[in-house]
Amino acid sequence: MIQTQLQKAEQELPNQRLQTLHELKSMVEKLSEITNICVEYTEKVKPKPAVRAFQEMEYSFEWNRFLQAVPIGPSPPAPTLLFRAARYTSQRTSYVPPAERRWSFTNYRRCHPVDGFFDAVARHLGKIRDVSHTSKNTVDEHLSSMSPSLEWALHRTGQKWEDDTKGLQMELRIYDLQALSNLSDSGVYRMSDVFQFLENQNRAHQIDAELRKWAENCDEYITIGTGIHDGFVRSIPWQDLRKLPIVSATFCRAYTLGIYRQWRDETRKYLENVGKDEVCLRVLTSAKTIAGTDQENYERVGEILRLILKPGIWFWGIKTDLVEDEVLNGCESLLKDDLIQSLLSQVSISN
Repeated sequence: MIQTQLQKAEQELPNQRLQTLHELKSMVEKLSEITNICVEYTEKVKPKPAVRAFQEMEYSFEWNRFLQAVPIGPSPPAPTLLFRAARYTSQRTSYVPPAERRWSFTNYRRCHPVDGFFDAVARHLGKIRDVSHTSKNTVDEHLSSMSPSLEWALHRTGQKWEDDTKGLQMELRIYDLQALSNLSDSGVYRMSDVFQFLENQNRAHQIDAELRKWAENCDEYITIGTGIHDGFVRSIPWQDLRKLPIVSATFCRAYTLGIYRQWRDETRKYLENVGKDEVCLRVLTSAKTIAGTDQENYERVGEILRLILKPGIWFWGIKTDLVEDEVLNGCESLLKDDLIQSLLSQVSISN
């Protein structure tokens, strides 16, 4: 096993020879990693069967290669917020995510090969659950899909609400990507990075091409492990989201964003131009509803403003001569006025 790992490390050299200090440093780091893993699992041979200990060592080598190649969390330029469409019952209580079920990503990596993770991701992307939900070999129930695309997640929340037949309610949940990245026993992976790793390993076939295309279309992230509630920011019920000034009846009815764009464009000639004050009011009101109106949320309101304007103001069916920067500047000016008024009110109350 160790000989195999050494051969793999050697094969990763461009010309199978050390020619630069950078290549020497890289080789030393790889040898150090191999040594550390061997020492760790050699100690574990004593209290447990040798076969199991060496199997865990092999899995550790596989996971180490994957984790080195695929960064956990943001890699610049990275979004700061992730969104997820999720269900909740009418008897709503404090939010507890499915992944918070005393499950350890570290233990999973110790007991299962990285290929098992890829298979679980493929099942998850295809919305196909493993037949045996209680199987120790499945990780599907500990995976959660998120996207930095606000418009995609907003539309998906509405479509899940339309499709629901069980009397459940839908909400949009917001997560902080940096907080998720810092969790000790969880992982958050950008799926395009995972796909690139598989392609580099000539293993792209492990996840169907259509599923890869679907995930890349929404720039999907997948979280795995316990404690993702620590990255949870807030949730907004669909009943509130559907009333947003930027959300039209066409947006709600269209089954896909492609159909929505088609229907929206067909109505353009019938629409009148909207002036700056009205455009800024619509966008800012929507951003406040999503981000929250508490004073400490003003910075988040700014983030949501930029995400609303990212696909363009016409994406939302608002016909105007303004460009996105003009709308953003107008919204930020209104937001500053709101903050000043809030501060003045607090001073007045304290006096």
